[in-house]
Formats: sequence, structure tokens, C-alpha cells
Amino acid sequence: MSKYYFSLFFILFLFPYSCKSQKASGNSKSAKEHYMKAERLFSEYKYADAVVEYKRTLEADPNYSYALFAIGDCYTALKDVEQATFYYEKYIAQYPGKPDAYFALAELYKNHLQFEEAIPYYEKYISKEKSNDALKAKAGKFILDCKFAMVAIKNPVPFAPVNVGDKINTEVPEYFPSISADGQNFIFSRLVNRQQEDIYITHDDHGTWAPSQPISPLINTDYNEGALCISSNGQYIFFSSNKPDENFGSHDIYFSLLQGKTWSKPYNAGPKINSAYWDSHPSLSADGRTLYWLSTRPGGYGAEDIWYSTLDSTDHWTEAKNIGATINTPYKEFTPFIYTDGNTLYFSSEGHPGMGGLDIYYSTKDATGTWSTPKNLGYPINTQDVESGFVLSANGKTAFYATEEKGHHFNIDIFTFPLYPEAQPKAVAYLKGNITDIKTKQLVKATVLLIDLETGKSAGSVQNNSVTGEYLICLPPNKNYALNVSAPGYLFYSENFEFKLKSVTEPMLKNIELKPITGGESIVLNNIFFEVNKADLKTESKAELDKLYAFLKNNKEVRLEIGGHTDNTGLKDANQKLSENRAKEVVNYLVQKGIDSARLVAKGYGDTKPVAPNTTAENKALNRRTEMKVL
Repeated sequence: MSKYYFSLFFILFLFPYSCKSQKASGNSKSAKEHYMKAERLFSEYKYADAVVEYKRTLEADPNYSYALFAIGDCYTALKDVEQATFYYEKYIAQYPGKPDAYFALAELYKNHLQFEEAIPYYEKYISKEKSNDALKAKAGKFILDCKFAMVAIKNPVPFAPVNVGDKINTEVPEYFPSISADGQNFIFSRLVNRQQEDIYITHDDHGTWAPSQPISPLINTDYNEGALCISSNGQYIFFSSNKPDENFGSHDIYFSLLQGKTWSKPYNAGPKINSAYWDSHPSLSADGRTLYWLSTRPGGYGAEDIWYSTLDSTDHWTEAKNIGATINTPYKEFTPFIYTDGNTLYFSSEGHPGMGGLDIYYSTKDATGTWSTPKNLGYPINTQDVESGFVLSANGKTAFYATEEKGHHFNIDIFTFPLYPEAQPKAVAYLKGNITDIKTKQLVKATVLLIDLETGKSAGSVQNNSVTGEYLICLPPNKNYALNVSAPGYLFYSENFEFKLKSVTEPMLKNIELKPITGGESIVLNNIFFEVNKADLKTESKAELDKLYAFLKNNKEVRLEIGGHTDNTGLKDANQKLSENRAKEVVNYLVQKGIDSARLVAKGYGDTKPVAPNTTAENKALNRRTEMKVL
């Protein structure tokens, strides 16, 4: 959330290190008075005035060792590297056995891109520090950062960020962007009155963003709502809130669904997602079945870790799992974003080698579910500042993130930039359209299911909008899919296609008309496949057969004819026999699953009922089909 975001920025970058835990020495009353005044000025961020009082402290009593060190801190805050270096080195010369100034000077050099100068001071700190193992470990990590940064700066990646404009950004901080797969809906967090987060939304208006608006009075409250994501189809949002009377912990994750053009009352995501700790920054996979988020719950590897949960076969969230040590570190992870392919994760971290502080990384998941070693997006995308809130449009090329607007201290804005090709995932397109009744043309509330025919598993499931009838489902490339659309009172819609990526600049548009369950109505079962010239069912047919079984279980009064059809290749008698055997094979499958055989009739039509002239290979493929007809 925002207070966390800004306090993190402040701690990491304005004061990278401080030794205020040291005890001031000396007995001079005058020195103590100047020292206390200096401390007050320092706490009020009046660093130039504090320097004067710290120097007067030393004039009154040179033994006030901390005052000498604190002057270096003041000049660090004032970004006066020369003076800060002078006083840190003076402190080191007077107190060579104390390790603190070595770390502070190393931080000063690192934060001003003087990495080669920083490394020996980190090494000296490690050699001299005897008790603070955590800071020694951090110094070792910062040495890796310095070595990475020296190489990264010499090998910059293409980067041309552009502010997304005043329809989204204002004089107050905006951050944590999220965009739907079709690029039509854009949501983000805004810090209202510089103390409370609300969610804002805008939409594409002929190539530009419409003026952003608060998303809904049902969602935004007097508490913080932010750290959010919108589902790929634009029908759900997940976000974090600190409502004290509804939460399991300090922050919980909620979701809201779009009912027509109105967002519903938010619902707590439940105890499998939320804990008694801090849970925030959700990111939902395109198929809607895996949620990633940040949590401080026990069982992790560091401060904030990335966790995930999947929906089980009954569409309930499973127990949260830590994404693992390949991604999570002993330090902070931040703003996870799962790309539309479901296998590429972008996130911010301060634990992997980088430019310092929070950098943006990405990792890919293989077929076994193993994540690759994260890769830094490189310089100058990543800098000494905080880089977070990275998201990517469905085309895999257009990125968004939040960072401090240069010249406007503490004003975080959202920027967009083309992501360079080496860091782009494989692009993902999407299918969208309307679902209506074939006779009345009225919208039908339906479920759209995409099945990976190779695995038989769901590759995505969405419901269309209850008012507009629109649906959108993402299509990872280079696979065979069964598309199934079902609704109570209707025959399901079935289609098979191999999606080979050609262009993702335009969506695949498909309006679907459903047929009511009435006598004589029929549909083609496009995802039932047989071996060539045989009646043996291919394994890819199982998903469709199981949908047909579920249809019969849910509509117990329905009787069906299963009809087999062939093209005109070969002898008519052989085609007739093949079509009959194929129809019987489908019926046998359903009967073995438990459907009463009296409800099913198998009939073969051979090549007598073509739906297209048998003049091309494509037309012949259309004629080789299995149909179901309501009796």
C-alpha cells in the first residue's frame, strides 16, 4: 500500500544507512545542548541547519563521535557527495576500528553510481563488523549489486518511457497499474489527500485514455483500497484493503465482479488466500485459475514473499503455497505480475543482483512448473530509484510501471514504454464476441471454456457479461483447443481450432449463437476425433465426450441421436459402415460413463448429408463430423 511504498522509498534511498544507535560521548553541557538541537533539526529534515549545530557540538567537545558521523549523514541527505565523503573519511581516520562509516561511505558511493569505489568499503565493513550478521550479509549482497551495475551501465537496454498523461497522472501519486487483455480497461491506485488509497479506472476512448474516475463507491471506502489487478477479460478486479472489521489480518485481498457496467460489492477472498498477516498485491492469471500475491505470513524466505493459490476442480482456492526460493529472497519482493501466457512472471525485488533497491525482474515457468533464475530487466529501466508496479499488455510489447517523476519529489507517476524484444514473452491473442440466443437474438448468460486438447485440462474459463453478453478469453499460441460454450436450457456450442499465432494486433472476433434444447435441434461435436479410417476414438476426444456426458446428466429428460458422417472418399458401403461404427463408439462411451442407453440412438449417414461440396480438403474435413440431435 502507499504508506509502505513511500516509507520503503524513504528508508532505502534517502537514508541508505544510519548509525543513530551509537551513543554520543562527552560531558560538555554546551555540546549536549547543540547536539540535542541538531538531532531535532535532523528529525525535521532541516539538514543544513543540523550541520551547523553538529559542528558546534564538535567545537564544544571533539569527543562527540556521533556528531562527526552525523554531519556525513546530513551531507548525504543534501546530496553533497564531496562533503559527505570528507566527514565519513574523517570519522574513519579517528575511529578506524568502528565499522559503521565504512558501510555509510560505501552506500554513498553506490547510490551515486560510483560502484568501483563502493566495493572496497563494503569489504572493509564486512571484515570489521563483529556482531551485526544481517548487515554483513546485506553488505555482501550490495557488492554483488555493484558488480552487476558496473556491467549493466556499460550495456544499456533500449528504454523510452513516456508519461501516460494527465487523464491518469495528477499532482498526487498514481501507481500499481493494471490493464485488461483487450487494452480497453485500465485501473490503478491513487493516493487521495496524500493519506488514503483509492482505486481509479479509465478506458480506451478511440486511441486515448478517457478521464479517470473512482471505480465505485461500493469499492472505495475511508480505508485503503489499492495494490490491484484486473482480470484479462475485464470482468473481475482483485485488490487489497485494510478494513479492520472484515479482515483476517492487517491487509486482506478482496475481489469484485462487473455486473453489466457496475462493480459489485467486494468479497473477501477468504482464508486460503488471506492470513493473520499482511496480504496484498494480487495478480490473476489469464485463465482465472491461479492467483499470485505478496504476504508476510510465516513460512517464507524473507520479508515479503510471493505466494500463490489455484482453483481446484470445485472452483475453490487451495491452500496458499510459497512460489519458492528461486524467486523469493531473504529481502523484499514486490508487485508480482503474471503475464497472459501464465508462464512468465515479472516482479520487483531487492534480493537479486541489481542496480540497488527494488529492481524489476522476470522469470519463466517450464512444463514441470519450475521457475527459471530471474533476469534483471537491465539499465536504464532499473536504476537507483524504486521501480515497481510493472505490467505488460497482451501483445507482450507495451509495458507500464510506476516511478518517481523526475523533478517532482515523492510524486509517483505511471509510465509506458516498449519492452525490448529480448525481455518479451511470446505474445498472446484473445477471442472475444457476444453470446446470444440463435432465435431471439437476446443475450444468453453462458460459460466459455477453453480446453487444451493435448492435456485435457482447462486453459481458461470465463463467463460473459450479464448485461452486454460480451466475453473475452485469452489464447496462448501454438496449441489445439476445444472451445465449449454452455448455458442452462441450451445445447452447448463446440468448436475446434489450432491457434497459430500470426498477429496479435487484432483480436479474434467470434459471436456465438446458442440453440435452445428443443426437438430436432442439432449441433456438430467438433472436438470428437477418430483414427484415420477407423472408429477408434482419439484421446483428444475425451474433453468433448465428458462435456456431452455432463450435458446429459444435467438434462435428464433429453434423448439424443448421435450421428456419424463421412466425406465421399472411398466406397459408399465402407463409408456407411464407418459412420455407423463411429456413432456407436460415442454412444458406448456415454453408456459406460452411466448414461441410460435408452436415451441414446446411434445412426450412421455415410456421405449422404454433406454440409459442403466435397471439392476441397477443407470441405471434406467439414463433412467428416459427428453430430448430436435432440429427439
